[in-house]
Amino acid sequence: MALILRYISFLCFIIGVVIAVDKSNFKSCDQSSFCRRLRGVKPDECKYELDLESLQATENSLDAKLINIEAGAEFKFSLTAIAGGIFRIQVDETNPLHPRLEVLYRNKDSVVVKFDDNKAAIYAKPLKIEFFKNDVLVSVVNGRGLFTFEHFRTKAPENAGEGEVQQTNEDPGAWEENFKSHHDSKPRGPSAIGVDITFSWCTPCLWVT
Repeated sequence: MALILRYISFLCFIIGVVIAVDKSNFKSCDQSSFCRRLRGVKPDECKYELDLESLQATENSLDAKLINIEAGAEFKFSLTAIAGGIFRIQVDETNPLHPRLEVLYRNKDSVVVKFDDNKAAIYAKPLKIEFFKNDVLVSVVNGRGLFTFEHFRTKAPENAGEGEVQQTNEDPGAWEENFKSHHDSKPRGPSAIGVDITFSWCTPCLWVT
């Protein structure tokens, strides 16, 4: 009985919170253009037709033109079979006024994305990014594995004992250093950032800090 009363009390509390919300601070569908446009689409009046004459099939995918017969707009329709017995549907404009970022490929180790005539291949372990222009390799970020981002941390006491965090192999100027008459106390500790960038048309690599 006590448990039922708790549930009733909790329900009354939730209802009270909902009633107390000022609904005028939130748009209704009638006040939102995109919602009105999409809800205005009537069932069984679809304007999109697949051009089966343009159909091209491969071992695990098929592509075809999708046409808005009312507006005359053309789209790329793609159906791909991926691991796990899953189908993926993709639809995009054939010649968009404003290109969209498109994911071309993805697995547990890498992802390839495309934007207009530019493409990027991103590798996870270790981090590496390859940039392409018209499918020609232009540059590679962290191709030599020199990327470093020193995160902020606290300095361990000089007499740190067992169980206390100790900084090993620290550069002697990591936490403070002197140059001539200048002293850098580094109150936030070491915070260097560096990355290597390789350009396909020149060598050696560029090391940015």
